[in-house]
Amino acid sequence: MRALFLTPSLRAGGAERQTSILLPGLRRRGVDARIIALDGGGPFVAPLRAAGVPVEVLDMRHQLDLFPLARSPLARTFRPDVIVSRGVSGLYVGHALSRWRHAAHVYNDHRPVGVEVSHRRRLMTRMLARRLRAVIVVSEDQRDEWFEMGCRPEQVVLIANGVPIPPAPPAGAGIREELGIPPEAVVALLVARMRPVKRVPDFVRVVRSAREERPELVAVIAGDGDDRALVDRLAEGDPAIRVLGHRDDVPRLLSAADVFVLASDFEALPMAILEAMAAGLPVLTTRSGAIPTVVSDGESGLLVEPGDMRGLREGLVRLAGDPELRRAMGTAGQRRCRESWDAETMIDSYLGALQDAVACGRPLR
Repeated sequence: MRALFLTPSLRAGGAERQTSILLPGLRRRGVDARIIALDGGGPFVAPLRAAGVPVEVLDMRHQLDLFPLARSPLARTFRPDVIVSRGVSGLYVGHALSRWRHAAHVYNDHRPVGVEVSHRRRLMTRMLARRLRAVIVVSEDQRDEWFEMGCRPEQVVLIANGVPIPPAPPAGAGIREELGIPPEAVVALLVARMRPVKRVPDFVRVVRSAREERPELVAVIAGDGDDRALVDRLAEGDPAIRVLGHRDDVPRLLSAADVFVLASDFEALPMAILEAMAAGLPVLTTRSGAIPTVVSDGESGLLVEPGDMRGLREGLVRLAGDPELRRAMGTAGQRRCRESWDAETMIDSYLGALQDAVACGRPLR
């Protein structure tokens, strides 16, 4: 089977991280999986190429800028059996290519429910929804949106994200030393793209407040984005807040942390949380999207309502002061991740869904 993936970009983010796991896994299973990044590249280009995945990066300036696509060797010469698109640009380009190549078109939705989208995007998605061979969602709450847009129940396939389970965690002492973090510190790690929905500035404020009770707390923040300048200003001069920017060594950061925190208003099924659980960390996060089905409140982590910064502070204080609770929750989370969100299970599920889409025949008109 030949599969062409279309993605807006390969910048740092959960959907891109999932792509970097999925495509090499499909190729190991005999699928000729290739990918076009329509709007630009990013840090996941190199890992994909190193794993043997053909990657082509275009620089479409806007969604009607089709000249880079017309010159694309992959678009012109590769004849896929199935096209898997993501994002609004991927949706309409995938529709056009699927008709040209007589390929099945599958849409992969990672967008959290509740995030505002433009009227134009919603209209375009509704217009093309019924013509998709399948829609793969990553959480239950995404299903109803696709049903409202006209999809039939059999079109919508739920495949949870998955992450590799490390055979043994990398040593964390080295990176603590690099970052100047003392051994006795309790490290709260947040890994996220710095968009308003992620509430990274609020996380900085919460840590500063929690340190009034637990002065051993140290915050480490990995990621970049629109809120970076504000986060830098809030953290300026505070030795307990380390803002690292984008990092390619997130597993090392996880090994150096004691607690993983995500303060988002909206999520689908965050790869960052799954990777934290796989690394044996307790998770402090919000009840958003599929998170409550992943993080068992009081067993593998603590959940608060979105926007509840007081609850986030209380959870951080509680976890910072109880190393036994952290260990127990980390062990429980790692066990749950191994049982339900393993990368190999995810890859097998995608393979089955793509085979089903191809078996259905010509693309819908």
